[in-house]
This record gives sequence, C-alpha cells and structure tokens, in this order.
Amino acid sequence: MKLIVATLLMFVSLSTLAQAPTAWRCGPDGRSYSDQPCAQGREVAVADTRTPHDVAQAQSVVARERALAKALVAERHEREREVAARGSGLIAIKPVAAPAAPRGVKEAAKKPKKSKPQRLEALRTSASTARASRPTRG
Repeated sequence: MKLIVATLLMFVSLSTLAQAPTAWRCGPDGRSYSDQPCAQGREVAVADTRTPHDVAQAQSVVARERALAKALVAERHEREREVAARGSGLIAIKPVAAPAAPRGVKEAAKKPKKSKPQRLEALRTSASTARASRPTRG
C-alpha cells in the first residue's frame, strides 16, 4: 500500500514539473524572452516556488495597498475640491482703474528732464585734472 501511495505521489510531482512553464532568454544581449526555443537562447526557470500560504499573504498585501491607494486618491480629490472652492485668495483685491480724463482734454506730454552737468567739486576732481582730461581738437 505504501508503495502505491509513493508511486502516485511521484507521478503527481512529475506531472507538476512537466507543467512548469519554461521560458527562453533570447538575443545576443539576452534582453528578450520567448516561450519558444530561439537561437543563442538559454532556458530560464520560471516556476513559482512560493507556497500557497505565501501567495495568499502576497495577495492580501496587494489588496491592502489597493485600498490605501484608493483612499489616498479620494483624499487628494477632496483637497483639490476645497482649494478650488476657496479660490485664489485674491478675491477681495480688485484692480483700481485709472481716473478717466475729461473728453477733449489731452494730457500734456511730459518731457524728460535733462540732468544738469555736475560741478567739479561734486566729482571731487581738481580743475587741472579736469582740464587735462578734456579732448583736444587737432
């Protein structure tokens, strides 16, 4: 009886090994994968060696992270709605229009004032130095 059970277990384990997917790493740089053998390819083991308990734990982590992500998205949308409802905060500040001039009256064009030449004392330059630095006509 033990022999039959051992034989059955061996056949079951061999059948799961036969069903294990195989993949080939192809190309000269090994950056592409295929489920069919390829030139210059080598076989890559892709069997999932995790236990069912590990898989269940990983799926529960994924479910928790998805729920957290949805909550964060909802929170961000709520904050964006609040900011949009508040506006820019500059609502009370209104631009002041320039007073309108009466019709028919033109503003006098303002001419820029010419600057007065500075005196030698203001420049702290002696008179002899100032005379020597003037251009001479030749």
